[in-house]
Amino acid sequence: MSWSLPSERFQILASLAAGAAFLVVSGILMAILPSLGQLSANVVEYGKQVTETPPPLTDTAGHIVYPGFSADTLFEFRLYSIGARAILWAG
Repeated sequence: MSWSLPSERFQILASLAAGAAFLVVSGILMAILPSLGQLSANVVEYGKQVTETPPPLTDTAGHIVYPGFSADTLFEFRLYSIGARAILWAG
């Protein structure tokens, strides 16, 4: 039994079908899942904030125990992390 390669037309149609399926699934997930900062458990705990940067930690009296960290620190960490991975994979 010999296997033959699919035709070029079939490969193009299969690629287009896979791309369309990806877009449909992504659209469905975007419609179903809550938007950033709107997860009900987080809204109850932290209020409505559209950020992933942690707010300051407070004690029961409301005093700030730890100031949280800024979005700039988070951005720099991610930037340096990507740079470290690029160096690792380039070598």
